Amino acid sequence: MRARALVMKGPRSLELREVAVPEAPPPGGAIMKVVANGICGSDWDLYSGQMDMPAGRPAPFPMIPGHEPVGRIVSIDPVAAKVWGVSVGDRVVVESRVRCGVCIDCMNGRGFLCRNSVSYSLISIESGSGLWGGMAEYMSLRPGSVVFKVPEHLTDEDAALFNPFGNAFYWTIEAGKVGIGSRVAIFGAGQRGLACAIAAREAGAATVIVTGLSRDAHKLALAPLFGATHAVDVEKKDTVAAIRDITGGDGVDVLVDAVPESVKPLFHAIEALRRGGILVLAGVRGHPMDGFPLERFRSKQLHMVGVAATTSWAVANAVRVLGEGRYPFAKLHSHTFGLEQAERGIRILGGEIEDELPIHITVKPQE
Repeated sequence: MRARALVMKGPRSLELREVAVPEAPPPGGAIMKVVANGICGSDWDLYSGQMDMPAGRPAPFPMIPGHEPVGRIVSIDPVAAKVWGVSVGDRVVVESRVRCGVCIDCMNGRGFLCRNSVSYSLISIESGSGLWGGMAEYMSLRPGSVVFKVPEHLTDEDAALFNPFGNAFYWTIEAGKVGIGSRVAIFGAGQRGLACAIAAREAGAATVIVTGLSRDAHKLALAPLFGATHAVDVEKKDTVAAIRDITGGDGVDVLVDAVPESVKPLFHAIEALRRGGILVLAGVRGHPMDGFPLERFRSKQLHMVGVAATTSWAVANAVRVLGEGRYPFAKLHSHTFGLEQAERGIRILGGEIEDELPIHITVKPQE
């Protein structure tokens, strides 16, 4: 059997190919039929060439993109079935990173820092089956993967939100330490920013402020439905002044920066945080920042933590919240494409196509 797959040969070079599907799963792994895959901002960064060192390594072109897959197990090694608790026919989501399990971080329970991890989509098509990305009709799952069964009542599109929501729970609760009564600001109103608003409210935050640009008006309008108590258009209001006004002049306890490329929001973050506050740095920036106010950062006794990807605890809670259905997740799904139009979806998310208003874009390889 052969499967259609979208292959990224390099920046702005995508090709639809047919790839052989293995007759049997890899030892300790599985084969799944991909039913949906979310498009991530990092897919755009790789496609556009803005990111040339994903996960700190050169991009292994050619490769199949897509690290937010939802699929049904079609064959599975008995060891994997026992470890993952899933069987043929189950619909699952798969964490993007596969940890080694034996490095010092894995052994100390910090697998999210695994120095030997590999990431789905960032594996050459010339390695093994080659089916290591979610923008293909079938996908191979490696031993050591972290797999979660998805409630059957969830739509494929809702299930495909597991990755941005997993990011959000990690960034907001684990890294940012948001808890009951916290005052939180989230810079960026994209899919991950809105997911962070939910995570903050789930953790018991009292104030959740989401900021965005005027072109994000459709996203800011949704923010109150996803846990935000306030939505701020930073082109109409001064960011710092608005946050201080909302918090009675104190500033926020935690600020999650989910803005890509632009460094200006980081200067605002220093002033928007209260003394001793936490800045969670999640936005991807491919260039250094000059003039960072180190003395202001020191004198306010701020804390900064960088985050990348997610943790198993966070994904488990993301799947739980998605399954509970207490938020109107369908409103986040702005576009759905088949493989033939996946490149258009990446360009829409990157803002290259006018008059499109993307939030969450899903690729459904079987359509």
